[in-house]
Amino acid sequence: METYVTHRVIHWDKKHYTSSRHKLIGEEPLSIRVQGKPYSVVMRTPGDELAHAAGFCLAEGIVDTPEDIKVISCCDDADTNVVTITLEESRQSKITEVLDRRGFISQTSCGICGKEIVKDLYQSIQPIKNNVRIDAGLALESLENLSSHQPERFSSIIVLTRRHS
Repeated sequence: METYVTHRVIHWDKKHYTSSRHKLIGEEPLSIRVQGKPYSVVMRTPGDELAHAAGFCLAEGIVDTPEDIKVISCCDDADTNVVTITLEESRQSKITEVLDRRGFISQTSCGICGKEIVKDLYQSIQPIKNNVRIDAGLALESLENLSSHQPERFSSIIVLTRRHS
């Protein structure tokens, strides 16, 4: 399984453009279902989805040990970005509040973690069409001026990419 995508990257230093092809790590959403219900969507590099979902469940307090998981599996039909987890009955009764909880509070997140199903992402995120062109100078100027319009100061880096066919 490919865990990267190839993009043409344009570097602009306010005077010159240079272009090169780079392999960038690919990410996709992974929906984690617990007891047959959507629990959360997380971003991940494809591969090792079962281990990722099990680790997520450990970090969230859904499980304490591997023995708490009765069944863990990937959905192989139309939606391969879903892992389902069924817990042992003895564990279910200990974590009813955790399973009923909705809305994660994350200090470092792109906004995807905490969604319950992948479909929720498309309410606020629309893919850019391949034929969209962005003026690199205007993009850099906008980014450099962004912090003056926000109460919190930050430093940013921009990489302009165009999908390479």
